[in-house]
Amino acid sequence: MLLTLSLMAFAAPLELGSPVLGDVAPGAEETHTLRPRPGRFVAGFVHQTEADVVVTITDPDGERVSHGDFTATGPELFQFTSEKRGVYTLTVSSFEEAAGAYELSLEVLEPVAEDPAGRIRQLLWDLQRPGSPGVVLGVVEGGELTFSAVYGLANLTWDIPLTVDTRMNLGSNSKQFTAMAVVLLEQDGVLSLDDDVRDHIPELPDLGATVTLRHLLTHTSGYREVLHLFRLQGRALEQGDGFDHEELIPTIAQQGRLQNEPGAEWNYNNTGYNLLVEVVERASGASFPEFLADRIFQPLSMHDTVPRGDHQILVPRSSQGYRPDGDGYRIGHDVRGSLGAGGLYTTIPDMARWLGNFESGQVGGPEAIDALTTPFVLTDGEATDYGLGLFVDSYRGLVRVHHGGADIAQFSTMSYYPEIDAGVIVQANVSGVGTEWVARELTDLFLAEHLEDQDEESADEVEAAALDTATRVGSEEDVEERPLSAYVGTYLCRELDTF
Repeated sequence: MLLTLSLMAFAAPLELGSPVLGDVAPGAEETHTLRPRPGRFVAGFVHQTEADVVVTITDPDGERVSHGDFTATGPELFQFTSEKRGVYTLTVSSFEEAAGAYELSLEVLEPVAEDPAGRIRQLLWDLQRPGSPGVVLGVVEGGELTFSAVYGLANLTWDIPLTVDTRMNLGSNSKQFTAMAVVLLEQDGVLSLDDDVRDHIPELPDLGATVTLRHLLTHTSGYREVLHLFRLQGRALEQGDGFDHEELIPTIAQQGRLQNEPGAEWNYNNTGYNLLVEVVERASGASFPEFLADRIFQPLSMHDTVPRGDHQILVPRSSQGYRPDGDGYRIGHDVRGSLGAGGLYTTIPDMARWLGNFESGQVGGPEAIDALTTPFVLTDGEATDYGLGLFVDSYRGLVRVHHGGADIAQFSTMSYYPEIDAGVIVQANVSGVGTEWVARELTDLFLAEHLEDQDEESADEVEAAALDTATRVGSEEDVEERPLSAYVGTYLCRELDTF
């Protein structure tokens, strides 16, 4: 199949998979045009051989339909659906002064799939290329896994494919299990969510206000992000430097004051959930992994769910995380010491069993589910959109209980809709995959009959958010990987009592 594509002052026929060469000047752009029929899915990439480019596609009316600026090197992906008849414009522009040569290649040009499974396959086309990490996804209805799909490899070194039974890192999606553990201990009568955390961890300093377990669970404690504190100590967390659990309390204790009055502000951080591991262990007399296994995982037959607080712990049948690096990938190690805030490995079927518990209440009963899914109210009376380890909001007319997760190179999103007892799960082992976007697409495709139609303004807002969520993975990694010696110097602080 041929498509006519204009390159600068001349037209060049573009055949699927055949590159067209270009060269963009500093601060400049080059424009290409294509005329797909309406109802076609179009996708490809601009290979950044020298330039760091931004790819923008506009429809025949000049409206933007795609905008990509995900990486500084390697392939810059683009995809869109042609809804109008006429000429679409693809603009390649240089990012700042990073100009030079590139190759433009059209990889997919086909009718938009009419069935949900085919459509999600199209949307994730780039993860189906040989040698790519990937994603595992599922749709859960009535506690049963009614649809699943797998794209990509679990391990690039050994060419091992992902499967629905591959154990993958949940990242911050782990927080809901930590929250359930604390709620179960309250039901046991050994603690209260309104206990002062210092009743359980007296080593923490008195900072002039009572921080309760509920404050830890709702991100309103006022404690500062512990990962930032370790970075300030010189820990290269992105390189697997990590921290040991024994370092947690002494590091948090270095704070001279809270950043807000407990319960007054919502500031998402990992500190509270890291501390809750210690609370669970001291209150229960069991290790945190043992408590989760005995009270949550075993009762729900979640036999493939494994806590991994240290990246040296072996997790059989698990995925390796990867980060894009030019034409290939580099290994992304898990954050060592993340247990409580992250660190759980699980599978799509096990997560389906967990979603089933929101309806059945087999673990914790309806009281525990209500506790996890009731938004916290700040001291000024304003409600947050966060319960205990879970966000609570609405999507297209349905109440949505959800959370996302990210370790260094593994990502996940879980969305559950209690009014229809259904949800979606997405797990990826490569950075740059928008798991929240994929979860929304799964919801729209597979649960459409339960959703309200979006008005044009709301749909435009969602689309705009999707277009503008591209992250510059390459440049962000460059900042994180800079040697700390680059920051050595003399600094003047107005307040020494910052932390």
